[in-house]
Amino acid sequence: MLYGISGSAQATTGGAIGPSGSPIRLFTAVLTPTGTVAGSFALNNGTSATATTWATITNDRGDGVAVGTVVFFGSEGLLFSSGCFYVHGTSNSRVTFQYRVEK
Repeated sequence: MLYGISGSAQATTGGAIGPSGSPIRLFTAVLTPTGTVAGSFALNNGTSATATTWATITNDRGDGVAVGTVVFFGSEGLLFSSGCFYVHGTSNSRVTFQYRVEK
């Protein structure tokens, strides 16, 4: 069970998850792939697509198996100390995140 989720965000293009530049603890990413092409997206520690990549998530092609795939970053989550920036991959129509803003 996850405690202290302070927000969720649905991303269809690249951008900050949560307040830009604030420490973000990311718990889950739910993928909604599009088309029939496998792909990936990146999660960067910082405020831009050129910030340091901390995680690259790959997904299957957009068929029934891949739709709604949940990536769980553990009960402690993954801490992005300088903010979490989502670098959108063209194989996903959207990705939904659950996160907590840290102090």
